[in-house]
Amino acid sequence: MRARYVGVMVIVTGLIVVMLVALRTHGVPAAVSSADGIPPGSGPLWLTSPPRFAGKILHGTVANSMQSSTTDGGIIDKRETGEFWIELDSDGLVLRSHEVFRANGGIVTQESLYRDGIETVIYGNNGSGASPACRETFANPMPRVVPPFAVDAATLKSLGFTSVQPGNWETPETPSLADVAPAEMYEWPGETHAWEQRIRLDGGGVHVVHLETDASGRFVVMNGRDEDGVGKVSSIMQQVYGDLAVYAVDKVPGNVFTPLLNAESACHE
Repeated sequence: MRARYVGVMVIVTGLIVVMLVALRTHGVPAAVSSADGIPPGSGPLWLTSPPRFAGKILHGTVANSMQSSTTDGGIIDKRETGEFWIELDSDGLVLRSHEVFRANGGIVTQESLYRDGIETVIYGNNGSGASPACRETFANPMPRVVPPFAVDAATLKSLGFTSVQPGNWETPETPSLADVAPAEMYEWPGETHAWEQRIRLDGGGVHVVHLETDASGRFVVMNGRDEDGVGKVSSIMQQVYGDLAVYAVDKVPGNVFTPLLNAESACHE
């Protein structure tokens, strides 16, 4: 099966939720396809879901990057930017969503759309190697979305996180919606609070989870990296979030949930 990006979201209870490129196991779920079940409640304990997003539409962006060393000494370096729209019902469940992934240069490589328990993934020519673009459709029960907010500091400490110095990050820009003001806006902060959890791996290495939040508790950076016994980084997966806009449903035009890619044919192995 072609690789499927799990959008601007981390997998919690087996489905898409607001966070992108999942980091890893060890308390940070790895990205999975629709066939890979994750038991309900198995999401990371450092996430919480603010109830104020119920009945709203969320709009945001995230910059994803992955670097890893190859056995012949080379480097794999993949980067993309995701933009997402998610409409939640009064219980905070996903009604519909639309995610768009772009490579450097703005080329749309993949889209993901959800509605009524059905998810459709559209692969662009440059994203999957297929020509022309193609689509896959599959059932997805879509449980409750968890926007990227952290639990309180005491809980993070109890989970093994310690306070560290924040990094310097290049943030993606969330486009404004013409002539519509958001009900709430979570902008990139001037200062962040950074946390790290270090998990020893077999063979003497360490997996490091690095998280940064703003004053509201919103995650703005999620970073997972593997280090060898002397601290050399062998792989890193990272998400840096742009501004998050929260809109009243009646203020957002329906075409934000319309796919950009035209792909009527199904993908084939």
